Amino acid sequence: MGFGGCIGIINASPFTWTQTAISSYQFIQWDNSFPSIIKPGEVYKNYIERDTALFVTESDTVGKVSFTLDNPSNTQFEFVAGENNIFVTPTNFDQAGATHDNNQINVGTFLHDQCVTFYLSGEQGSLYANNPPVDWMHSTLDVIGNKTLQDIAIPGSHDAGIGPDVEYGTFGVNENNVKTQQLDIGGQLAQGVRWFDIRPVVGDGGKWLTGHYTGGSGSLGANGESIEKIISQVNTFLSASSELVILELSHAYNTDADYRNLNQDEWNTLFDMLTTNVKYLYTKDVSDLSTIKISDFISGGPAVLVVARPDDDISLGKYSAAGIHPDSSFKVFNSYADSSNVDNVVNDQLNKMTNWKTMDPSKNVFLLSWTETEVGIDNAFGNGIESNAGEINERLFGNVAPVLSGNNRPNIIMEDYIETNELASLSMAINWIQANIWT
Repeated sequence: MGFGGCIGIINASPFTWTQTAISSYQFIQWDNSFPSIIKPGEVYKNYIERDTALFVTESDTVGKVSFTLDNPSNTQFEFVAGENNIFVTPTNFDQAGATHDNNQINVGTFLHDQCVTFYLSGEQGSLYANNPPVDWMHSTLDVIGNKTLQDIAIPGSHDAGIGPDVEYGTFGVNENNVKTQQLDIGGQLAQGVRWFDIRPVVGDGGKWLTGHYTGGSGSLGANGESIEKIISQVNTFLSASSELVILELSHAYNTDADYRNLNQDEWNTLFDMLTTNVKYLYTKDVSDLSTIKISDFISGGPAVLVVARPDDDISLGKYSAAGIHPDSSFKVFNSYADSSNVDNVVNDQLNKMTNWKTMDPSKNVFLLSWTETEVGIDNAFGNGIESNAGEINERLFGNVAPVLSGNNRPNIIMEDYIETNELASLSMAINWIQANIWT
């Protein structure tokens, strides 16, 4: 009788790992779970299972495995798992130019049927292990600078403005069925998010806010963070970090006028607000933003891409030359599973990641919509967005990492309830492997 999960390892470095020691106590599955060699670019999903029999003192459970890297500093990693937690103790990591010293690295909590992951990415002199820098894009320009948005992976936030500022609006709406993020935009930026699903609405008597609505007369939903606050937080973050931030505008309604779509004058007002107040706007009028090298965006400083996806009868007019980019300039395959069943979502998104170029050849960037959606009566009585997000987010590494390849990878990884920088770690690992192994 056991309690099983997995330890994931992504070696996004030029160094080969060699297993040097392994031992365990009260583990049913440990000693044969780890590879003897981990080569550059390899991904491993290592199943482990601890004993939970009646007379087992579970607090005494321990498993250890050590690896030595063939880098100049002979860095070593010792993985240690106990009853609840899994951590890594490095040796000579500081001498490898790591972003932190040799203190223990908390990999995560040992969860039944789920993975915790250790990400190593970078080169000697700039190695990162589960600790991406806040300015992770600029810090890895040596890896992604000559790449485009078609080539790299970035973290994305679903309904990004519906976080701590959410105001519950229509009948039957509450935190459980409308709130999609725990952090505000500034907090998400600090955790590495670079693509934001921004849904602008007019509400609360003419204020510019974000919203999460079904749309149309009798719409259900609520308002969130103000556009003014989002602009301020983006400006503040980029004043200290030369990063690329993408704000995608869609699902725009006037909630003061029976939830109708924004009209031309209202869009123009929003465009004026953005072009006047957002610093670092990328204003070059290009036909395809996904073909621009990342270094062209941010080598000389930060950049903000604002992509507007209004109704067909809305014109960008003069704003297309002022930093508001049309839908046609950033063609993203973005198709969610429309299900609250975690297995359905996983299967749907993995299938789309494999086949999206055939399904819609007009698109050139793939968004992995790693979100569950309550349908029908479950909107009111289902598990709720936060619970669903926890369920699907825990499945990301275990289901996505093993199938990654140069032709099967996401460009935008979108989640609800992003509270850590793990998506940045995963994106950095994918980008290093894409640049050095898959290319």
